[in-house]
Amino acid sequence: MGKMYNLSFTLKQTSPAPDYDNLSYAAFTAPRQLVKRAKLPTPETISYPHPAGIQSNRSTDLKKEADPMPLQLTIPGLTIPLSTLPKFLIALIVSQIIHEIGHAFAAAMNSVSLQSVGFYVLFPLIPVCYVSTLAQCEKKASGCHDRLTHLKNLRVATAGIWHNLVLASVSWLAWNGGFNLFDSSLGRVFWKDINNNGAMVARVAEMSTLRPHLNPRDLVVQIDGISLQGGGSLYSSDGNDFVSAVRWDSYLSKAGNSSDSSEPLKGWCFSDAEFQKFPSECCPGSNPNITRAVQFPVCFQTRKYKQDPSTNRCLDYEQVTKLASHQRCKTNVGCFKKDTCIQLTPGQNLVLIRTLAFKTGASNTILYSGSRDLLRQEVNVTSLMPRYAFISPSLILIIHETLSFLISLSLGLAFVNLLPITNFDGSAICESLLLLFKPFNIKGRLS
Repeated sequence: MGKMYNLSFTLKQTSPAPDYDNLSYAAFTAPRQLVKRAKLPTPETISYPHPAGIQSNRSTDLKKEADPMPLQLTIPGLTIPLSTLPKFLIALIVSQIIHEIGHAFAAAMNSVSLQSVGFYVLFPLIPVCYVSTLAQCEKKASGCHDRLTHLKNLRVATAGIWHNLVLASVSWLAWNGGFNLFDSSLGRVFWKDINNNGAMVARVAEMSTLRPHLNPRDLVVQIDGISLQGGGSLYSSDGNDFVSAVRWDSYLSKAGNSSDSSEPLKGWCFSDAEFQKFPSECCPGSNPNITRAVQFPVCFQTRKYKQDPSTNRCLDYEQVTKLASHQRCKTNVGCFKKDTCIQLTPGQNLVLIRTLAFKTGASNTILYSGSRDLLRQEVNVTSLMPRYAFISPSLILIIHETLSFLISLSLGLAFVNLLPITNFDGSAICESLLLLFKPFNIKGRLS
């Protein structure tokens, strides 16, 4: 992952620090001056939908946009980040425990005695649970070849797989929003719906250069001039226009990147004489795929009339940070006579993010240099905020990721156990089926 440099500056608007006990935080009030909301391009798919992003079953459009869970090999440290290993192991252990509970429960229901129950770690770090049952009788005995005995063995052998399928189904419903704990009354006790105010920053990657500028519980209110506010309540019976977390994810996804139908960003009124003094070397021939790791100049453009060719100039780091005090504009009409409206030149791989600080309520503007997809990977947002300080803002993401692991691992465990291999459920299932439908002719063998 390449390093990036982000320019951040704070606007003058501030508000009193919020109180954890008061749910009407001052930091969640809409800023007085917002960039005009632009129409978001409607993507065909949305990658990795959030638990709070697709839980509203009243918005059919969002449901249609949600991706199915991708099918891929899950190996922590190889195909997925190593940081997911704890959640992966928890899901693996839970899947196996539910599997073995299924065997034990079926054995008890069918009067089959348990021989042993155990747990061990297989090299290098694979937890294994097991349940062993006692043989009901000797195979040579005639009583072992009645249909009832074979049926009991078949029930015990298939119970683990059945319980894994049930676990995967319940996890999928919770993961996909059909049976969402966060949409229940219990969920509303611990989480607050902030969809109408923006998207909450739940987690920022450790190696991201955005960490000094974005803190957990900060609100993202705009991205590239697209408002994340005003979406209504997630729980409203009237439905909502959009879900802030889905809009963030959709805009930064590859599907959102393919569309350029959104309105251009507002610019800043800047002295025309001063602007002409800056060089233009950084503008032509710039590579949008390069991620800068220094205090880089940013290319701005201006034009006197809409049909005129643009004039491009490079503003250094200090000048860009001072733009917070300048008036916003769309054309030169909105500026004084000696000023010109300068805007970011397209194609620079820059993303403009506006946030509200959770602790102070200050409105911040962050100029991020890097691809949108990388920004989407580094910053996770949600439309639900914890009501209490002791609840981690990333807890909802941890639960969501664990549910996704439960789905894949439960289905994988069920499939593997169907294989007709020794010490696997598939072997016992095949044996029970053969004996059930083609019992041995004991009398013929004795004669």
